Amino acid sequence: MAVLDADEWDEKLKQLAGRTEADPAVVREGVRRLNAGLLTTRDMRLVLLSTGHLTGWQPPRRAVTRTVIHQASRSTSPVGASGITRAAIR
Repeated sequence: MAVLDADEWDEKLKQLAGRTEADPAVVREGVRRLNAGLLTTRDMRLVLLSTGHLTGWQPPRRAVTRTVIHQASRSTSPVGASGITRAAIR
């Protein structure tokens, strides 16, 4: 998969809602961005809302959920106000 800028990545995530199968390259890019701390609040929302029906996205979805919970427990500001921190996918 070519390197996507933030807006291109956003569009790619939006397209996931209409998919019937997970694209392994997009899943890998999501994991890469998550581990690099590059997922924005918008990205996290799209991962959680657009990929529930795609089985290949279950590990990244769990990692995003853990990250959101972790951020909420550490901050009094709205979740994701400063972006996403690194999260390990297990």
